[in-house]
Amino acid sequence: MAKPERLQKLLSRSGLLSRRRAELAISQGRVAVNGRVVREMGATADPDKDVLTLDGKTVKFDEPFRTILLH
Repeated sequence: MAKPERLQKLLSRSGLLSRRRAELAISQGRVAVNGRVVREMGATADPDKDVLTLDGKTVKFDEPFRTILLH
């Protein structure tokens, strides 16, 4: 289970926007969490529970990176 993360970080991790562009999209009201438009910079969302949309399209998150060390 993932911890809630800032929206800018989630959008950046999805590969759709850089963090700076994500901040701009949030301030313009283009981002919604569970159907509610978010315009606050400190807003967070849980990628496992919440539905994040950008311009009305659902944002998909890939599996988290896994690092395997071999010796």
